[in-house]
Amino acid sequence: MNNKIRKDKIIFKLYKKKIELEKLENY
Repeated sequence: MNNKIRKDKIIFKLYKKKIELEKLENY
């Protein structure tokens, strides 16, 4: 259970980073 939460946090961080990079590329 705890491991899954950690994994989700990492995925979420990567996902946010990806979104920010895409926003920058759109400018």
